[in-house]
Amino acid sequence: MIRKGHFFFTSDIYHSPGAQILVSLIFRLFNSHDPLYMKAFQFYCFLLIQLFCFVFLKRRFNFKIAFLFVTLLSSSIIFKFFIATLQYEVFLSLITTVIFGILCSKNEKHQIFIGIILGLLCFMAFSIRYHFVLMAITSLIFTFRQKKIFYPLLIVFVLLSSAFTANFIRNDITYVQFKNTSSNQLRWLTPLSKGNNFPYPQEDPSITPGLHYIYESPLSYSAQLLNRFGYLFSLKRDGSYIPSYCVSLFNQIMNLDPYFIIGILEVLFIFLGLFYLFRTNSKIFYLYLGLSASFYLPIFIIGATQRFILPLLPINLFLMLYGIYQTYIIVKKKALKRGPLF
Repeated sequence: MIRKGHFFFTSDIYHSPGAQILVSLIFRLFNSHDPLYMKAFQFYCFLLIQLFCFVFLKRRFNFKIAFLFVTLLSSSIIFKFFIATLQYEVFLSLITTVIFGILCSKNEKHQIFIGIILGLLCFMAFSIRYHFVLMAITSLIFTFRQKKIFYPLLIVFVLLSSAFTANFIRNDITYVQFKNTSSNQLRWLTPLSKGNNFPYPQEDPSITPGLHYIYESPLSYSAQLLNRFGYLFSLKRDGSYIPSYCVSLFNQIMNLDPYFIIGILEVLFIFLGLFYLFRTNSKIFYLYLGLSASFYLPIFIIGATQRFILPLLPINLFLMLYGIYQTYIIVKKKALKRGPLF
């Protein structure tokens, strides 16, 4: 990209175009190919995630919960790992967390500006991978009644994403090439796939991968799908295994690695938070479902690994703490009603 003078175009559309464009821009900004600059950028993105979450939780809850959350988030091994890589997950986590926080808040002031910011964030997510258009759709649905937010969001996103797509078309990225590249994603839809993301599934000329595998072999696909979610939440180990948040934290504290049991507890804590969220604030519950669809739905097609849902980690950590917090309140109320034991 740098050699050919392209700023917003990369011929590699299979991977993450927006992330490659971002790396290219940072290297040009500092006139160096030293990966340290990208690592520094991702480190500051991680700091911004923590700052945003602290301010958001302090306003909605209190200082203690906000401080506890940031302390736990800052100890994340998987975030530290991806800060040191030339990937897009940390940057996308910042985008996802800010979108979630904005849509959770009651936006009564500066609505036009908020709409513009949401449009930019949704566009940046879309530029990374095209299926993240689901974030824009979710944002539009949740701001439909707030016209001063909805229309700036819609206009900014449509204009930027259209210009971005037109730029690729102008550089001879045809529909056929896009289709052929996308079809490579289907290589996981075969009985030869184990459901993980790495190593890649075996190839056999006599077995054609594709969507037909889902309805022709539903039992085999269901077992593979179960494996995928196992890899996604680090309940199973593949060639690129990275422990989930609770597993890595427990391993640091206790110097033990019962990864399956702790991984199950982490999933249960997330579901507990979702359960309480549905009972106390169904709007935020459905917002989580809408935003998380961008990360969970592709798992039905391709392999899975923990890094695929790294951008959801701050929100999932919030759900875990929220579930524990609501349980504590309920237990405390019951204890007060029961009175002293002696």
